[in-house]
Amino acid sequence: MLFFEVGLLLDGKGFLMTTFRKLECKCAICGTTSEFDVLSSSNTCDGGPDLDTRPAEMYRSTMHLWLQECPKCKYVSGNISDRHNISREWLNSNSYRWCDGHFFMSSLAKRFYRHYLIAMESKDYKEAFYAILHCAWVCDDKKDIRNAIRCRKLALPLVTDMIEDDYYSDNYSSQSNDASLILLKADIMRRAKRFNEVVNEFSSKRLSDDRMNDYLQFEIEKAKAKDNKCYCTDDVPFTNHRPTYRKRPENSTSDMKKTESNEGSDLFDLPLL
Repeated sequence: MLFFEVGLLLDGKGFLMTTFRKLECKCAICGTTSEFDVLSSSNTCDGGPDLDTRPAEMYRSTMHLWLQECPKCKYVSGNISDRHNISREWLNSNSYRWCDGHFFMSSLAKRFYRHYLIAMESKDYKEAFYAILHCAWVCDDKKDIRNAIRCRKLALPLVTDMIEDDYYSDNYSSQSNDASLILLKADIMRRAKRFNEVVNEFSSKRLSDDRMNDYLQFEIEKAKAKDNKCYCTDDVPFTNHRPTYRKRPENSTSDMKKTESNEGSDLFDLPLL
């Protein structure tokens, strides 16, 4: 693999900028070698993440760097040198090539949807969940409302299974993600216009963390108003407890993200992929 660093460190206002490198990768399926731009670092100095964990700028706008797609066989992965449990014949199927008949408005949405299909075929359901959620984000950007809602509906059974797995886990760190996943599910349901389900499922739910309860009550109130718009953590008012998040000073560099591909967001301690 061959790579070299490119990218600027600071913009005109003194903010840290996204950096990336060129990387040659050999496809694990067909053996074709291709060059890709790979994310090295970025930042989220523009405020808090969305309630579905999508990060703020500049990291928000790096999604085109999160996945690689082989130009020959169309295999998709965070690194196409890493093989999933799929065959080249399966990649040639109509379901994969035509994204199950969904007509997306961008090639990036197709890439994330194909990644979702690969993860589902490989029975990696956590990876499939984040792939289809990211596909919804791309559809949001393209104002492709119908497919954004479809993707969130596909994400719902996956996040529900993740919540159940955490609930029954003996691992404390796994159980600690339970509240974060509940909030993520509530937002996905609301954005998919399942307003009554949000109200019915979460109205009597209480989480151990006060700020988490703020987020959940915000989701419920927006669902009651039949509001499926995108909101970020900064939009949620604090109740009478000490804030756990404050917007960073303009010149802060404390939130620089270092990543080899698609590392996690620290909202709710959930990964991006």
